[in-house]
Amino acid sequence: MTNRTRQLALGFAVILLLLEVNSPANAATANANVVVQVAASASISATASVTLTPPATPFTGDYTGVTLLTFSIRTTPSGGNGSLTVQGHTEFTPGTAGDVGPTIAGGNLTYSCAASDLTAGTGSGLTGTLTYCGGASQTVNMTTGTNVLTGIGAKTNAGNDTLNVHWSVPDSAAYNVDTYTATVTFTLTAN
Repeated sequence: MTNRTRQLALGFAVILLLLEVNSPANAATANANVVVQVAASASISATASVTLTPPATPFTGDYTGVTLLTFSIRTTPSGGNGSLTVQGHTEFTPGTAGDVGPTIAGGNLTYSCAASDLTAGTGSGLTGTLTYCGGASQTVNMTTGTNVLTGIGAKTNAGNDTLNVHWSVPDSAAYNVDTYTATVTFTLTAN
């Protein structure tokens, strides 16, 4: 093969390569919309159990303790709201049948909380005119939920906020020595 033939063959190969590089690709494209419908929502968790501490001097005060709530809430931007309530789920039951102790139905379990009991988590935070535990000590009810946190407003985006709920049960000489356990249910709603 002569130099001239080699040059022609090399030139022809380069032209073919350029034609292949510059030729349009055989491809098609399509677009798809990805839609996320973010709704108002709420989640809540509570410390599983709290053992109330007796007063320093028997029969002169209350058994007291704190439940820590961790919650997240998102409300709609226009007209949205939310609230947190508590309701007695099961009545105080003694370890020994027939023992006399505190009762939810008798108004013996009360709770309180204040703005200072709230710690903000992530997000833009709670909006609205917030009322903590009705502004005073509240009595737990077995038939309806009572307010823990109300006035949560529109466009709330709060993640992993915490709230301390303080419990009180009177120390009565009428109670038998025993361990009494009740269950309460916290409900967080978001609209």
